[in-house]
Amino acid sequence: MLERLRRSPATSALLAALVLAFAATAARPGLLGRFDKDNDLLRAEPWRLLTANFLHGGPVHLLVNAYALTMIGPTVERVYGAVRFWVVFLLGGVLGFVASALFVDAPSLGASAGLFALLGALLGFAVRARDRLVPAARRAMIREILTVAALNIGLGLAVPYVDNAAHVGGFAGGLALAFALHPQERDEPRRLD
Repeated sequence: MLERLRRSPATSALLAALVLAFAATAARPGLLGRFDKDNDLLRAEPWRLLTANFLHGGPVHLLVNAYALTMIGPTVERVYGAVRFWVVFLLGGVLGFVASALFVDAPSLGASAGLFALLGALLGFAVRARDRLVPAARRAMIREILTVAALNIGLGLAVPYVDNAAHVGGFAGGLALAFALHPQERDEPRRLD
């Protein structure tokens, strides 16, 4: 896992940003309420749709999302490159919290909207990569991505306080972005480990 992160500077930078934001909010808990997605404050403070992506409600919340990032991030970064990785995470995360604002009244926070966007972008790549992936590998990739997304949505239905609207919105946003952004070009065969 450390080797994957070493080869993935954008993923590592995002992981560091999440840890730093958590440390800041642990030191000053009132910051969560200043930067989370709060529907009552969004008209005056729309930037909350972005900042909510960097906040976590506790160490377990952070660890779960950090683990997911280390599993998904390096692959997305290798496929799309560092800049597009950030575009998908940030814009997809914002779209996730827009969906949350439409369907969930409670305040919300967490990197999972952006993580679902990364997952959606990976699905978009797999759907489009007919000429880049062996058919069996492509089908397996699509199946695995859909399985992971479905299991997480199912878990969200079973566990209170999980914002499935942000997850679905992020996933849809990432999938849409995958059709707008092109994977980076490479001469050598693409490794997706």
